[in-house]
Amino acid sequence: LPPGSFAACMIGVLNTATHAWKHVRCGVPYPLLIKNRESELLVTPGGPLGLSKKADWHMMVGEYATVLDGQQTMMLMSDGIIECYQDDENKVQFDVEGVTKAVKETRPGDQFIATIVDAADLEARADDDATIITITRR
Repeated sequence: LPPGSFAACMIGVLNTATHAWKHVRCGVPYPLLIKNRESELLVTPGGPLGLSKKADWHMMVGEYATVLDGQQTMMLMSDGIIECYQDDENKVQFDVEGVTKAVKETRPGDQFIATIVDAADLEARADDDATIITITRR
């Protein structure tokens, strides 16, 4: 990478036979584990690649592993979702709280992604990439 540059990535592996999920994250937002519209933020180390040579907790890369229970959803998102400004003048971002609130307010049978896109007004407000991936065990 050129000096002053960094890369963000996340690698996740789902074993579809055992429902085991593992991931490492580097500079992307923490994933959410969702069940019954309740969200758990999976706080794991993993700073951007190439940003720092320091070995503090935030910059280390750690593996997270779990087994997805029935009806659980793993939600992965880019920083363009949580950093989407809701109030340009005061620089208020949608943030993780906006995502978890939208998940909680999703009506049964509706999709989390559509609710988040509407709640954050991503069509009009997104200045950065806005990517959401959900993986649900049924």
